[in-house]
Amino acid sequence: PLLTGYLLDRALREAEREGLQPRVVRTSSDEPVDTVITQNYDVGDPIRRGDVILLTVSSGPARKAVPEVTGIAAQAADAALERIALEAMVTQEVINPAPRGTVLAQDPLPGTVMDAGGIVQLVISAGQSAVPELSGVVWTEAADILSRAKLRVGKVTEVPVDEPGQRGRVASQLPVAGEQVAEGTAVDLVVYVPAATAPTASPDVSPGTRK
Repeated sequence: PLLTGYLLDRALREAEREGLQPRVVRTSSDEPVDTVITQNYDVGDPIRRGDVILLTVSSGPARKAVPEVTGIAAQAADAALERIALEAMVTQEVINPAPRGTVLAQDPLPGTVMDAGGIVQLVISAGQSAVPELSGVVWTEAADILSRAKLRVGKVTEVPVDEPGQRGRVASQLPVAGEQVAEGTAVDLVVYVPAATAPTASPDVSPGTRK
């Protein structure tokens, strides 16, 4: 099929409709971004269904202005930069109320002219969660509470206790309740267990595994 001159999305659809496997390489050119410049088979050449057809696609001029990518997801920022032959590099993740993965800052700033292949450094959000209060909670429920808070159980240490009402409940936690942490942070727990059978510590135990 003839695919040169098409925008990439249409060229991919046409190739797949013919049963071909399109592969894309990008190069700078004066053609509009995402325009197919060349293809490795000439129009009318015999080609089998399932074969790979290589498409060379324009990434625009060799020097280009850096787009604004703050406020969007890092994956979307990476795609936007890749379309114009620039590369994204995440250099820092910070605790922030913005959804996890949101670009908070970029360097160079929007409008800066760079050569093709240049790297744009991104600072992204690690999300932000408040650690819930778990003291006194049954430890199997603590895992569910942490999951809803976008956190997870870390190391679980067992300590013996004689008081039946305290058995299986959380004695303490780290980080402490109310602390603002990144989403996915592990919260370590100290859990009361019966004094007669419990070891003093079981650092590798996790909720749901204790018989």
